[in-house]
Amino acid sequence: MGISIMNDIYAGQILHLIVIALACFFFASMCYVSATYFKVQDDGAKFGKRLISVLALCGIAYILWQMITQSSRPWSISLLASVIFAIAIGVFFSAKSAATIPLDFAMSNRTPFQLVTRGPYRHVRHPFYTSYRLAWVASLVQVQDWISFGIFWMMLAIYLKSAISEEKSFKNSQFKLEYLEYTNRTGMFFPSVRMIFNRT
Repeated sequence: MGISIMNDIYAGQILHLIVIALACFFFASMCYVSATYFKVQDDGAKFGKRLISVLALCGIAYILWQMITQSSRPWSISLLASVIFAIAIGVFFSAKSAATIPLDFAMSNRTPFQLVTRGPYRHVRHPFYTSYRLAWVASLVQVQDWISFGIFWMMLAIYLKSAISEEKSFKNSQFKLEYLEYTNRTGMFFPSVRMIFNRT
């Protein structure tokens, strides 16, 4: 019994460090790509970048501080958070590799100039936002306090508002008909359940 408890403690500590490493890698990658990849060429994108940068950086600082200073969680909690972070990283980089031409920053008012349907875009319309949402879910799973819960819902609301705005822009662009067909076979942030059953 004693050996089993010690093994669980060691497993929890190791997985806790893995969660911290994955969180640092994801959030550092997100910040770097946000600063160097997305286009900021109109007032909407400039506002979006200021708003999201301030809120996300504050949220990231709090989450990482809590992860670093808190006691290790039960190994099952840290394992779940690690898996979610790993999925978020995979979705994030596959989205970036699929969108070979830089996209506009969130909340941009510009008319869409491309419709990406490769890679994860074959299944979801906003895979970058999907990866962000997953990362905040993983953070909430690991930290588990009211502030991280508030950060989680705040960032999800921002991503949802931005996604809805982007979809309206597509529906009023040269891609209108193509985008309407695209929305019928994809989900906004996660694969459409209807399409999964249709494919099977």
